[in-house]
Amino acid sequence: MEFISIFISIALFGLTIRALKMTTASFTWSKTKGVIGIGPIDEYRGYIRVKGEQLAYAYNYDDKEYFSKRVFAPISDNLFVYLVFFNSNNFVNQNYEHGQVVDVFVNPKNPTQSCLKQGGSKYVLIELSIWCVVLLLLLASWQ
Repeated sequence: MEFISIFISIALFGLTIRALKMTTASFTWSKTKGVIGIGPIDEYRGYIRVKGEQLAYAYNYDDKEYFSKRVFAPISDNLFVYLVFFNSNNFVNQNYEHGQVVDVFVNPKNPTQSCLKQGGSKYVLIELSIWCVVLLLLLASWQ
C-alpha cells in the first residue's frame, strides 16, 4: 500500500511540474487570431456529468487550421478545475461571445497546443491541492 501512495505522489508531483512549465512557456508562445464558438454541452466525461456552455475556438497557424478548448495552456478540458471554473455558463457568457475574434497563443513547436490566456498556475495549484486531499483521504482509509 505504501508503494502505491508513493507512486501516486510522485506522479502528481511530476504532472504538476509539467503543468507549471507549460504555464511559464505560454508567455513565449506566438500570438495569432482565432474565432470563438460557444454551444451547449450535456455529456459524461468519465463519471462526471458536464453541463453548461462549451467554449471552443478555431485558429490558423502556418496556413493550417486548428481547434482547441483550452483557456489556459496547462489545463485540459478533462481536468476537474476546467469543469468547475471554465465550463460554467457564467464564465463563458461573461468573457466571450459566439463569433468573437480573440488572441490565441500558440506553441510554435507544437501548434496543436494553444490557449486564450497565458499563465494559469493558480488553477494548476488548485488542482494539485484537490489531488493532495484525495491522496490524504486514501492514505487515511488504508490504516
